[in-house]
Amino acid sequence: MTDFKLMSVQFNSISEPKRIYSLDILRGIAILLMLLANNEPFGSLPSWMYHAQTPPPTHQFNPQLPGLTWVDLVFPFFIFSMGAAIPLSLERRLNNGLSKSRAVLVSLKRWFFLVGFAVYAKHISPYYLADSYGEWKWVIAILLYLLMFSIWGRLPWAMHRKIRLLIKSAGIAAAAVFFAFADYGDKGFDIYRNDIILFVLSNLAFWGALCWILTRNNIVLRFGVLAFILAVRLVSQVDGSWISQAGSFIQVPFLKEMLHDKGGHWRWVYDYSWFLNWSFLKYLFIIIPATAVGDLFNEWARKSDSSLVREWSRWRYLIAAFLVPLLIITTLVGLQSRLVLGTFAVGLLLSAAIVFIARSSENPTEFLLNKLIRNAVFWYLLGLILEPYEGGIKKDPSTISYYFVTAGLAGFSAAGIIILVHYYGLLKYLKLFVYNGQNPMAAYLAAQNVFWPALALINLREPITGVYTEYPWLGFCITVILVAAIGIWVSLFSKKKIYLRT
Repeated sequence: MTDFKLMSVQFNSISEPKRIYSLDILRGIAILLMLLANNEPFGSLPSWMYHAQTPPPTHQFNPQLPGLTWVDLVFPFFIFSMGAAIPLSLERRLNNGLSKSRAVLVSLKRWFFLVGFAVYAKHISPYYLADSYGEWKWVIAILLYLLMFSIWGRLPWAMHRKIRLLIKSAGIAAAAVFFAFADYGDKGFDIYRNDIILFVLSNLAFWGALCWILTRNNIVLRFGVLAFILAVRLVSQVDGSWISQAGSFIQVPFLKEMLHDKGGHWRWVYDYSWFLNWSFLKYLFIIIPATAVGDLFNEWARKSDSSLVREWSRWRYLIAAFLVPLLIITTLVGLQSRLVLGTFAVGLLLSAAIVFIARSSENPTEFLLNKLIRNAVFWYLLGLILEPYEGGIKKDPSTISYYFVTAGLAGFSAAGIIILVHYYGLLKYLKLFVYNGQNPMAAYLAAQNVFWPALALINLREPITGVYTEYPWLGFCITVILVAAIGIWVSLFSKKKIYLRT
C-alpha cells in the first residue's frame, strides 16, 4: 500500500520516480465529478446541474447560450491535470539519458495506445451492443472491462517479460475475435467509432507532450506557440481562408483514387480521422499553461525535503484555503447568471487578495504556491477579459475565454489542494481521490461497464432509472452513492497496484 505522508513527494535520489499527490487528487476529483455529471438524472434538476448549453428540461443543445456551471469545469480540470503531468513524466526520463527524439516516439506510442483505448471503450459499451444479445450484453460488458487489464493493465505481480507479453497478446487476440463477430445492430466493428472524450485526450497527449519537449527550456517560446494557435484559430473562422481549407482535410485523396475504394474498406489508409482531429488542438490553450505548472512542480520536487518548514502564519493558510473555493463559486454563479462585470470585479478583488496572502516565499512549498497562484491569476483574468468575445463563455462550441478561465480555476484548485495536503496534513482523508486520480481510466469506464450492468443483472437498473424520472433529487443522491461505490472499487485496484495505463 502507498505510504501516505505529509509531504506528497518522497524520493531518495533524482533518478527515482516522484509522485505529486496533489495532482492525483485534482485528477481524481475531476474523474469522479465527470462520472457524477454523466450519470445524474436528466430533466428536472436546476440548470446549474448540467452543461450550460444543454439546460433542462429538454436538454436541447443551444450553442448561443453562454454560461458556466460546475459540470463545464470537469473536463478542463482533467485536461489541466494531464498537461501538468507531462513534465513530471518526461523530465526524469530526459534527465536519465532519453533523447528528445525518443521522447517524441514515446509520446507518439502513447497517442496510438489512447486511440486504441478510445475505440475499444466505445465498442464494449453495453448501450451500443445489439439488442439480440439480450441480458447477455451486461455480462459481456463486464467481461470486456476486465479484459482491458490484460491489454492495458500494469500488473504488480512479478512475471517474466515474455509472460507479460503473452498475457497482452492473448488479450488483444480475444478482443479481436469478439470484435470480428460482434453485432452492433447497424454494423460491426468500426475504427471510426470511438469514445469522444478519450479521443480528444489521445490527440492532446501527443501534441501537448511534443510542445513541451521542443520548448522544455524555453517557456517564452512555449507561450509563443499559444500565439500561433490563437492566430490559426482566428483565421480559421474567416470563410475561404487557406487555413480553414487546410484544416478541414485529414485525408489523402490520391490514395483513395489509387485504391479504387468504392466500398470504403480501405478508408483507414487515406482518411486519418480515426486517430487525428485538428479541431481538438484548441485544448492546447489549457494544456500549455498546465505544462508550466508541471515545470513548477518539478522545480519544487528538486528543492523539497521530507519535512515542511512552516513560515507563513496559520491565518494566511486558512484565508487562502477559504478564498480559493469562494473564487470558484463566485465565478460560476456570476458567469451563469450573466453578471459578467460584477464577476470580473469580484474575481479581481479575490485574486488580488490571494496573491497578497501568498506573497513572500520562505521555503519551497511557499515558493510553489506563490508561483502557482500568480500563474492562475494571469490566465483567469485574461479569460474574464475575453469573456464577451465569441458571444460569451461557452464550453460547446468552446470559446477562448472558456479555456483561460478554466485553466486559471484549475490552477487555483491545485494551490488549494496543496494547502490542504501540506499544511493541514489531510492527505490521508483524500486517499479516495488519490487512488482514482492514479487510475482514471479504470474509473471512467466503471459506471457503463461494471455498475450499471451489475444493477441490470440483479434487476435494479430499471427501478433506479424510474426513481430518476419521478424523484430527480433522490436520483441524484443515488448517483452520488454510485460514484462513491465506483471510487471505492477503483481504490481497491489501485491499492493492489493494478492500473490501466495508456
